[in-house]
Amino acid sequence: MSTDIRQTEDTEEIEGPAQRIARRRRRAGVTLAVVCLLLFFAFWYAFSYYRAASEPRQVTTACPTSAQVRPADVSLNIYNATDKNGLAAKASNAMAARGFFIGTVANDPKKAKVPGVAQVRYGSATVNEARFVALHVPGATLVNDGRTSGDIDLVLGERFTAVKPPPAPSRPPGC
Repeated sequence: MSTDIRQTEDTEEIEGPAQRIARRRRRAGVTLAVVCLLLFFAFWYAFSYYRAASEPRQVTTACPTSAQVRPADVSLNIYNATDKNGLAAKASNAMAARGFFIGTVANDPKKAKVPGVAQVRYGSATVNEARFVALHVPGATLVNDGRTSGDIDLVLGERFTAVKPPPAPSRPPGC
C-alpha cells in the first residue's frame, strides 16, 4: 500500500486509499453532472427547433383574386388523357361559355396518364392564370412544366366528369 503525502499550509496530511477513492468519486460525480447538464441543454435546444418546425406557419403570398384574372385573358388548350371520346370537346365548350380563349382541343400530345381529375400545365409566367383555371376544375393539380409560352394546358384525367359551375370569387388553390 502506498500513501500520498500532501502538504497544506500548516500541516502535513496523509492521504490513504479511502481518501483517494472518495476524491475520484467526487470528481466522477461532478463530471457526470456537467455532462448531464450539457445533454439536457442540447436536447432542449434541438426540441425548440423541432417544436418550431411542427407549428403551422402563416404564409402570405401575393395571390390574385378572381377579379384580377379574367377568363378572356387566359389562352387555354384542352387535352384528353383518357379513353373517353369527346371529353375534351365537352370541356372546351363549357370553358368557352365562361369566356376562356380556347386554342387546341385534342388528345394529350404527351400521352401522359393522368389518374386524377385533371392537370393544369403552365409556365412560370402564367402561375396566376393556371390557379384561376384550377378553380373551374376542382381536384386539378398544378404542374409547372417550364414552358415559356403564355398558354395553359388543361389535361383531363380519368376522374374528370365535367367542368364545375363557375366558382364564387375566392382565393385560388395554393394561396
